[in-house]
Formats: sequence, C-alpha cells, structure tokens
Amino acid sequence: MTSRGSAEYRPLLPAGGRRPLPMRLVQIVRSHRSHLPAPWIYVVALLVGVALAAVTWWLLRSWWLSALVLIAPARVAALLFAATAFTGGRAAETWSRLKLDVLASVSQRRARELAVRRRAAPFRDAPFPLYGLPPTWHGRRMLGSTSSTADRRGPMRTTALELRHVNGSTVDVEVCRLDDDGVAVRLDELGADADGGVVLIPVDGQRCEFRYRASDDGVVAHAQVDDHAILVHCDRSALEDVELVRITDVQPYIDGMAP
Repeated sequence: MTSRGSAEYRPLLPAGGRRPLPMRLVQIVRSHRSHLPAPWIYVVALLVGVALAAVTWWLLRSWWLSALVLIAPARVAALLFAATAFTGGRAAETWSRLKLDVLASVSQRRARELAVRRRAAPFRDAPFPLYGLPPTWHGRRMLGSTSSTADRRGPMRTTALELRHVNGSTVDVEVCRLDDDGVAVRLDELGADADGGVVLIPVDGQRCEFRYRASDDGVVAHAQVDDHAILVHCDRSALEDVELVRITDVQPYIDGMAP
C-alpha cells in the first residue's frame, strides 16, 4: 500500500496556514516525487557548477553569469527529480492536489465541494464490496481512510477502503484486497499485538470467525470474506456487539463529512 489518506486526520482542504500559495504548490510537488535525490547528487552538481563557473569567469569575466552557471547543475537536478511527481501513477494525484490548493485560495466553498467529491469517488467506484454497521445502528457515519497503489507507469489502483461509525466510541470497518502481506502490514500500522483469539461477527447474517488482536487504541479483528479481507477496529467492549452488512449506498457516509 503505497498511498494512504485518512478522513479524520487529513483535512479535506489544504492546510496552507500563512504560507504563500507558490510555497504551498512547491511543497505539494516535493511531497509527491516518486524518486528522491541522494545527497551526493547535489554534491556532484555543486562541484560541476563550481568548475563551470570558474571557466565562465575565465572566459567572460562576468560575475553574474558565473553565479548563474554555479547553481545551474543543482537546479537542473532538482527539476529532474521534481518532474517525477508528474509521471506514472502519481501524476493524477499531484495535479489533483495542485488544483485543489489553487481553488482553495480563491473559493473555500468550491474547494470543499471538490474535495468531498474526490474523497467520495473511490467509495462510489469501489472495486470490492463495502461493509459497515446495519441501518439499525444510530450514530455518525463517515468516510474513512483509503489506500492505493500503482505500478511505475500504471494508474493508481484502490486497495483498501474504510467506513467509520462514531457514537461515543468508534467502529472502523475496512475492506482491503488480499495480497501477500497487505493485511499483515495494515495490522502492524494499527499497532496490533499477538493473536488474541477468535470472535464471531455476523456478516450479512452469517456468523464469521474473526481473529482479533489488541492494538494501540482497542482491538483489531480481521477475517477473509470471499476474495477480500475485512478489518474491524474498535474498543474491546464493543467488539462482541458488532454486526456487519454490505453497504450499497455511501451517501450517509458522505453526508457525515460535513463539519
């Protein structure tokens, strides 16, 4: 899972603070680079710049032109690595973040509407079934985290989606693709300890065995259902009462994103 966003911990709109817009855009590009330069690359670029600047001064006796030549190799290296933010599967995400940040500086309302549509898109077009608490449960429903991955030249592919249920305590239900280590990695991210036992959780009316583990802030129960995995993250006291149903309408979760 190479990219993960959280509905609760990452704001819908860019948190630009008092930084000027150009600085925020540069930061977005920097954070989306698929290749990061090693320090030695800039050292080599600086040495090349010094050599070229010395030659320029010897030939033209121009201090300002020598100064430009001095920094040119390092600038070229920085631009080449910045360009990796616009290649492969990260290109669409980079352009999306840039557009949202520019729009937020013009109209917060329009930017929020766009952010909600983008946040909801993976859930509306989910490549696997979504699960959540039944309609009889009363509380706030929200879109949760998303995970995606991409080959070097391929598009981003959704690998996990989470729906959140908040009513005093929180029950997060995440569905993810099965792969060699995806579930194990996710359990590790949640701080899950050694296996704690088995709990039976109804899934669409059928009781399924979930293995559960203690985590940093509760327990995480997980099970394989068909060709995907379901993870339930909640308080230990709430785990026994969890019941899951397939969610076909995500609009209540989208509505729950409103401030």
